[in-house]
Amino acid sequence: MLTRPILKRPLLRSAFCFLFAFITLAVISGQNLVERTVCVFDFAPLGETDPTYSRICGDTISIQLETLGYIMVDSSRIRSSYSGPLTNEAAMLESARQLGADVMVSGFYVIDSTGIHIGVKASDILTGLPAVALSESGNAGFEVFDTIDSVSALVASRIREALKPLPASEVVVEREEIIVETTVVEEIVGLGTPITIMLSSKDEGAEVRAGERVLGIISEGQLSLDTIQDTRLDLSLSKAGFFNREYSFVARAEKATVALPRLKVDPRNQLQVQLSAHKPYGAMLEYQRPLLRNVLVPGLGTGFHYIPFAYEGQETPYLQAADGYGEDSWFGNIPLVLNLRFYPLNIFSSGGWWMPFVKLGFQGEVFLVNYLGQAGLPAYQLSSELTLGQTLAFGHVFINTEIGWNIPLWVYGMSADDDSPLIVLTIGAGYRW
Repeated sequence: MLTRPILKRPLLRSAFCFLFAFITLAVISGQNLVERTVCVFDFAPLGETDPTYSRICGDTISIQLETLGYIMVDSSRIRSSYSGPLTNEAAMLESARQLGADVMVSGFYVIDSTGIHIGVKASDILTGLPAVALSESGNAGFEVFDTIDSVSALVASRIREALKPLPASEVVVEREEIIVETTVVEEIVGLGTPITIMLSSKDEGAEVRAGERVLGIISEGQLSLDTIQDTRLDLSLSKAGFFNREYSFVARAEKATVALPRLKVDPRNQLQVQLSAHKPYGAMLEYQRPLLRNVLVPGLGTGFHYIPFAYEGQETPYLQAADGYGEDSWFGNIPLVLNLRFYPLNIFSSGGWWMPFVKLGFQGEVFLVNYLGQAGLPAYQLSSELTLGQTLAFGHVFINTEIGWNIPLWVYGMSADDDSPLIVLTIGAGYRW
């Protein structure tokens, strides 16, 4: 009778597998496990990034790894033994090996308008291969230390998952020289290629921000900005006496210079000269004080109007005091005006070049004749004005035109029998600062 091979019998086969597993576990457990020794270098600030956080990044990750049980090479030994570039991976691997480490951690960081970007790489010196490579981003400014802490904790946990303690028999003290082809770190972790963008602006001294972080000041018409290829930058430009302005663009190496838009004047003071044709000839000088982002503009002014004794369309003299004077006589009108202009479009968007407005004004006027005789006494008038106008702004200079009505409210010493409203036509120019 034929019999089956002994190992094909189910009971014996199961017993054999159990015995093999037990023996293997016993052999492994009988070996001593050796914790990995880690060398963490300071992080490389890329481009013109502030080097302040170079040591902080490395030291924070070292603390996190030490709490997880790794044997850490003292940072002072690392810095005293290696002074080369923090991007020379081959030289750093060799330095870490000479310090007795079997794991090397290196990294870099970039600070741009969107925050801080940190790239980290952990290499197994025994194999010469990367064990962990990752990148993280977070807020800069006051929150930069929270960002570094969170990235360090994540890196430490990833390294713990990838690099377990080794059996003592696998720790090789003497080994062949490991040759590692240097690769740009930021390409390994997929962060992108660092580039430098030149911001060009005609607003000298303007401050450039990204969120709450100040990127720099426009100096000699430009500002250098380190960022990452194809990153969208949302910038805010500000300068005293000008409205803030937002500007966004995508950073690309092929467009290394970006022209920023001009800031628009946010005036605190305005001085305006106006010529009018309703008396019929006059000139006004008015000081204005814009309020509420140029929505309301109160003004106070004075001037002089020349009024002939008689001119076309006006047969009755203005003043009782004018009776008896010749036709070559004329009146002088000295007004004191108080105006309030309302610019409705500035509620929605301040700093436009075309600004229509409605003006409500009050005028107190003193009428004088060209020489004083026995009856040469002044006359007085209080009137209001309601006009529609437009202002055209060109930087600090502006011009405006108005059309409306001058409505008498109270008169004294007037002989005119027609106190109906007068049509007001004015044109003006001014300077604002």
